[in-house]
Amino acid sequence: MNNLLDDLYAPVLNAATLDDFKIELIKFGKQLGFDLINADYATPRPNRAWISVNNFSKQWLDEQTVFEHKDPVIVAVDATPKPVLWDRDFFVKSGFANLAEVITKHGFKAGVEVPTYSPSGSELHLGFSRDGDLPSNPLELTRVVADAQLFAAFALPALDRLLTHTRDADFPRLTSKELEVMKWTAAGKTAFEVGTILGITERTANFHMQNICAKLGVINKRAAIAKAIQLRLVL
Repeated sequence: MNNLLDDLYAPVLNAATLDDFKIELIKFGKQLGFDLINADYATPRPNRAWISVNNFSKQWLDEQTVFEHKDPVIVAVDATPKPVLWDRDFFVKSGFANLAEVITKHGFKAGVEVPTYSPSGSELHLGFSRDGDLPSNPLELTRVVADAQLFAAFALPALDRLLTHTRDADFPRLTSKELEVMKWTAAGKTAFEVGTILGITERTANFHMQNICAKLGVINKRAAIAKAIQLRLVL
Protein backbone atom coordinates (compact mmCIF):
# COMPACT_ATOMS: atom_id res chain seq x y z
CA MET A 1 0.00 0.00 0.00
CA ASN A 2 2.80 2.42 0.88
CA ASN A 3 4.57 1.72 -2.43
CA LEU A 4 1.32 2.32 -4.31
CA LEU A 5 0.82 5.67 -2.57
CA ASP A 6 4.44 6.65 -3.14
CA ASP A 7 4.39 5.73 -6.84
CA LEU A 8 0.99 7.09 -7.87
CA TYR A 9 -0.12 9.75 -5.43
CA ALA A 10 2.76 11.13 -3.35
CA PRO A 11 4.56 12.73 -6.36
CA VAL A 12 1.77 15.23 -6.96
CA LEU A 13 1.65 15.99 -3.25
CA ASN A 14 5.35 16.88 -3.28
CA ALA A 15 5.27 18.92 -6.50
CA ALA A 16 7.63 21.87 -6.10
CA THR A 17 5.98 24.05 -8.77
CA LEU A 18 2.76 24.25 -10.76
CA ASP A 19 4.68 22.85 -13.74
CA ASP A 20 5.62 19.80 -11.68
CA PHE A 21 2.00 19.49 -10.55
CA LYS A 22 0.84 19.60 -14.17
CA ILE A 23 3.31 16.89 -15.17
CA GLU A 24 2.03 14.56 -12.44
CA LEU A 25 -1.58 15.37 -13.31
CA ILE A 26 -1.06 14.49 -16.98
CA LYS A 27 0.86 11.35 -16.04
CA PHE A 28 -1.91 10.15 -13.75
CA GLY A 29 -4.60 10.97 -16.32
CA LYS A 30 -2.85 8.80 -18.89
CA GLN A 31 -2.63 5.96 -16.39
CA LEU A 32 -6.42 6.18 -16.09
CA GLY A 33 -6.76 6.24 -19.88
CA PHE A 34 -7.53 9.96 -20.29
CA ASP A 35 -5.40 12.30 -22.40
CA LEU A 36 -7.06 15.61 -21.52
CA ILE A 37 -6.89 16.85 -17.93
CA ASN A 38 -7.86 19.93 -15.98
CA ALA A 39 -7.56 21.03 -12.38
CA ASP A 40 -9.72 24.07 -11.67
CA TYR A 41 -8.76 25.35 -8.22
CA ALA A 42 -10.47 28.06 -6.17
CA THR A 43 -8.69 29.80 -3.30
CA PRO A 44 -10.60 30.29 -0.03
CA ARG A 45 -12.99 33.21 0.42
CA PRO A 46 -13.18 36.16 0.84
CA ASN A 47 -10.51 36.74 -1.82
CA ARG A 48 -11.62 33.83 -4.01
CA ALA A 49 -9.77 33.34 -7.28
CA TRP A 50 -9.92 30.49 -9.78
CA ILE A 51 -6.73 29.02 -11.23
CA SER A 52 -6.79 26.40 -13.96
CA VAL A 53 -4.07 23.87 -14.72
CA ASN A 54 -4.70 21.88 -17.91
CA ASN A 55 -3.25 20.55 -21.14
CA PHE A 56 -6.00 21.87 -23.43
CA SER A 57 -5.13 23.21 -26.87
CA LYS A 58 -4.86 26.97 -27.31
CA GLN A 59 -7.63 26.80 -29.89
CA TRP A 60 -10.02 25.25 -27.38
CA LEU A 61 -8.96 27.59 -24.58
CA ASP A 62 -9.82 30.53 -26.84
CA GLU A 63 -13.11 28.99 -27.96
CA GLN A 64 -14.43 27.61 -24.67
CA THR A 65 -14.93 31.04 -23.12
CA VAL A 66 -18.06 31.30 -25.26
CA PHE A 67 -19.55 28.30 -23.41
CA GLU A 68 -18.05 28.92 -19.99
CA HIS A 69 -21.35 29.66 -18.24
CA LYS A 70 -23.41 27.10 -20.16
CA ASP A 71 -21.43 23.91 -19.65
CA PRO A 72 -23.85 21.39 -18.05
CA VAL A 73 -20.92 19.55 -16.45
CA ILE A 74 -20.01 22.67 -14.47
CA VAL A 75 -23.67 23.15 -13.54
CA ALA A 76 -23.89 19.54 -12.33
CA VAL A 77 -20.67 19.79 -10.31
CA ASP A 78 -21.88 22.97 -8.64
CA ALA A 79 -25.14 21.25 -7.73
CA THR A 80 -23.72 18.10 -6.16
CA PRO A 81 -20.63 17.10 -4.15
CA LYS A 82 -20.30 13.78 -5.98
CA PRO A 83 -18.37 12.95 -9.19
CA VAL A 84 -20.11 13.65 -12.49
CA LEU A 85 -19.78 11.23 -15.41
CA TRP A 86 -20.51 12.76 -18.80
CA ASP A 87 -20.67 11.91 -22.48
CA ARG A 88 -22.58 13.12 -25.54
CA ASP A 89 -25.88 11.78 -24.20
CA PHE A 90 -25.34 13.76 -20.99
CA PHE A 91 -25.07 16.99 -23.01
CA VAL A 92 -28.05 16.11 -25.20
CA LYS A 93 -30.27 15.31 -22.20
CA SER A 94 -29.17 18.60 -20.60
CA GLY A 95 -30.31 20.49 -23.70
CA PHE A 96 -26.83 21.20 -25.08
CA ALA A 97 -26.59 18.95 -28.14
CA ASN A 98 -24.91 21.72 -30.16
CA LEU A 99 -22.22 22.13 -27.50
CA ALA A 100 -21.63 18.37 -27.57
CA GLU A 101 -20.81 18.59 -31.25
CA VAL A 102 -18.36 21.42 -30.64
CA ILE A 103 -16.40 19.80 -27.80
CA THR A 104 -16.23 16.45 -29.62
CA LYS A 105 -14.24 18.16 -32.38
CA HIS A 106 -11.66 19.11 -29.76
CA GLY A 107 -11.32 15.57 -28.39
CA PHE A 108 -13.84 15.79 -25.57
CA LYS A 109 -16.15 12.81 -26.09
CA ALA A 110 -16.54 11.61 -22.48
CA GLY A 111 -15.05 12.13 -19.05
CA VAL A 112 -15.35 12.36 -15.30
CA GLU A 113 -15.34 15.49 -13.14
CA VAL A 114 -14.48 15.15 -9.44
CA PRO A 115 -15.24 18.03 -7.05
CA THR A 116 -13.20 18.19 -3.83
CA TYR A 117 -13.41 20.65 -0.95
CA SER A 118 -11.15 21.48 1.99
CA PRO A 119 -12.13 22.71 5.47
CA SER A 120 -10.19 25.90 4.78
CA GLY A 121 -12.61 26.76 1.98
CA SER A 122 -10.51 25.96 -1.07
CA GLU A 123 -12.11 23.95 -3.85
CA LEU A 124 -10.88 21.71 -6.67
CA HIS A 125 -12.69 20.44 -9.75
CA LEU A 126 -10.52 17.69 -11.19
CA GLY A 127 -11.45 16.60 -14.71
CA PHE A 128 -10.32 13.73 -16.93
CA SER A 129 -11.57 13.68 -20.55
CA ARG A 130 -10.85 11.67 -23.67
CA ASP A 131 -11.77 11.13 -27.31
CA GLY A 132 -13.53 7.86 -26.55
CA ASP A 133 -16.32 6.31 -24.52
CA LEU A 134 -16.23 5.74 -20.78
CA PRO A 135 -15.57 2.15 -19.66
CA SER A 136 -18.66 0.02 -20.29
CA ASN A 137 -17.80 -2.35 -17.45
CA PRO A 138 -19.37 -0.97 -14.24
CA LEU A 139 -16.53 -2.31 -12.07
CA GLU A 140 -13.89 -0.70 -14.27
CA LEU A 141 -15.78 2.59 -14.30
CA THR A 142 -16.10 2.48 -10.50
CA ARG A 143 -12.34 1.93 -10.21
CA VAL A 144 -11.64 4.92 -12.47
CA VAL A 145 -13.87 7.17 -10.36
CA ALA A 146 -12.38 5.88 -7.09
CA ASP A 147 -8.82 6.42 -8.36
CA ALA A 148 -9.72 9.94 -9.49
CA GLN A 149 -11.21 10.75 -6.08
CA LEU A 150 -8.14 9.48 -4.25
CA PHE A 151 -5.86 11.46 -6.54
CA ALA A 152 -7.98 14.56 -5.89
CA ALA A 153 -7.46 14.07 -2.14
CA PHE A 154 -3.72 14.44 -2.76
CA ALA A 155 -3.97 17.15 -5.42
CA LEU A 156 -6.01 19.60 -3.34
CA PRO A 157 -3.52 19.99 -0.45
CA ALA A 158 -0.73 20.28 -3.03
CA LEU A 159 -2.49 23.23 -4.67
CA ASP A 160 -3.26 24.69 -1.25
CA ARG A 161 0.48 24.66 -0.57
CA LEU A 162 1.49 26.00 -3.98
CA LEU A 163 -1.20 28.66 -4.38
CA THR A 164 -2.23 29.77 -0.91
CA HIS A 165 1.06 29.08 0.86
CA THR A 166 -0.47 26.88 3.55
CA ARG A 167 1.97 26.48 6.42
CA ASP A 168 2.27 22.79 7.28
CA ALA A 169 3.91 23.67 10.58
CA ASP A 170 0.64 25.18 11.75
CA PHE A 171 -0.98 21.74 12.04
CA PRO A 172 -0.98 20.21 15.55
CA ARG A 173 1.13 17.15 16.26
CA LEU A 174 -0.52 13.76 16.61
CA THR A 175 -0.25 11.71 19.81
CA SER A 176 1.77 8.49 19.73
CA LYS A 177 -1.43 6.42 19.56
CA GLU A 178 -2.82 8.58 16.76
CA LEU A 179 0.44 8.16 14.86
CA GLU A 180 0.13 4.39 15.17
CA VAL A 181 -3.45 4.48 13.93
CA MET A 182 -2.41 6.75 11.07
CA LYS A 183 0.50 4.49 10.13
CA TRP A 184 -1.61 1.34 9.87
CA THR A 185 -4.46 3.17 8.14
CA ALA A 186 -2.04 4.49 5.51
CA ALA A 187 -0.86 0.88 5.08
CA GLY A 188 -4.38 -0.04 3.99
CA LYS A 189 -5.75 -1.52 7.20
CA THR A 190 -9.43 -1.16 8.11
CA ALA A 191 -10.51 0.25 11.48
CA PHE A 192 -11.23 -3.29 12.65
CA GLU A 193 -7.75 -4.46 11.59
CA VAL A 194 -6.09 -1.43 13.17
CA GLY A 195 -7.92 -2.16 16.41
CA THR A 196 -6.79 -5.79 16.37
CA ILE A 197 -3.15 -4.81 15.74
CA LEU A 198 -3.11 -2.15 18.47
CA GLY A 199 -5.26 -4.01 20.97
CA ILE A 200 -8.11 -1.51 20.90
CA THR A 201 -11.70 -1.71 19.74
CA GLU A 202 -12.82 -0.79 16.23
CA ARG A 203 -14.83 2.05 17.76
CA THR A 204 -11.72 3.44 19.49
CA ALA A 205 -9.76 3.19 16.25
CA ASN A 206 -12.46 5.20 14.49
CA PHE A 207 -12.45 7.71 17.35
CA HIS A 208 -8.71 8.23 16.92
CA MET A 209 -9.18 8.68 13.16
CA GLN A 210 -11.84 11.33 13.76
CA ASN A 211 -9.40 13.19 16.02
CA ILE A 212 -6.67 12.86 13.40
CA CYS A 213 -8.93 14.34 10.70
CA ALA A 214 -9.84 17.24 13.00
CA LYS A 215 -6.20 17.98 13.84
CA LEU A 216 -5.07 17.82 10.21
CA GLY A 217 -7.99 19.91 9.00
CA VAL A 218 -9.38 17.32 6.59
CA ILE A 219 -12.82 15.77 6.20
CA ASN A 220 -12.17 12.05 5.64
CA LYS A 221 -9.69 9.20 6.01
CA ARG A 222 -8.36 9.44 2.45
CA ALA A 223 -7.56 13.10 2.85
CA ALA A 224 -5.95 12.35 6.23
CA ILE A 225 -3.61 9.84 4.58
CA ALA A 226 -2.67 12.41 1.95
CA LYS A 227 -1.99 15.12 4.54
CA ALA A 228 -0.06 12.76 6.83
CA ILE A 229 2.23 11.80 3.95
CA GLN A 230 2.69 15.45 3.04
CA LEU A 231 3.70 16.27 6.59
CA ARG A 232 5.99 13.21 6.75
CA LEU A 233 3.97 11.79 9.65
CA VAL A 234 3.98 8.42 7.89
CA LEU A 235 6.52 7.04 5.44
